[in-house]
Amino acid sequence: TQGRHTQPAYYWVPLLALFTGARQNELCQLYKSDVYQHSDSGIWVIDINHNGDDKTIKDPRHARLVPIHKQLVRMGFLEYVGSVNHERVFPDLPYKRDGYGQKLSRWFCDTYLNKINCDIRKAGNKDSSAVFHSFRHTVETKLDHDHSIPAHHIAHLVGQAPPGGSETTGRYIKPKDLVARHKMINKLSYPSIDFTRIRSWRKGFKPWDG
Repeated sequence: TQGRHTQPAYYWVPLLALFTGARQNELCQLYKSDVYQHSDSGIWVIDINHNGDDKTIKDPRHARLVPIHKQLVRMGFLEYVGSVNHERVFPDLPYKRDGYGQKLSRWFCDTYLNKINCDIRKAGNKDSSAVFHSFRHTVETKLDHDHSIPAHHIAHLVGQAPPGGSETTGRYIKPKDLVARHKMINKLSYPSIDFTRIRSWRKGFKPWDG
């Protein structure tokens, strides 16, 4: 809300996690070619895959298409991606031994979880800090508890083996199934957050140009 993010990944990756349930490195390693409008359905998606020597996913079966939530569209994520003069969505994140997420992870912990800064704790537990993975649990819990989405649909969306089997999460899915997934992801809402108070990257900061 104060416009103090110095790099685009610091602004966008937590928001993406809040509306996708994706793992940290799955988001940090995205290429611009991974964000596109699906040709058959017309839905804008994030294509989580392990194409390329510098990209990994927890399990090859977790490759999937995640529709982009309407709140991310409103906040200008597609415009941001289009403005990046680089093949990667977050060129501010360097590649390390464990992928592109190391710098983001250190910043996230120092900024939001460190006691001298935001000191965010788990709900109902003042002695236990949250972690970046908490975004993932939040998405899963809200879809389950608030909207009664079947567990196997949630598993496909967030890249897990569905209960009772090892079926692929479905990167190549039928248009009608992607439409259903789009409706499901857009059920996510966070009434306690006033997103209008969050300064947009385009208006609040200079785009990262290397």
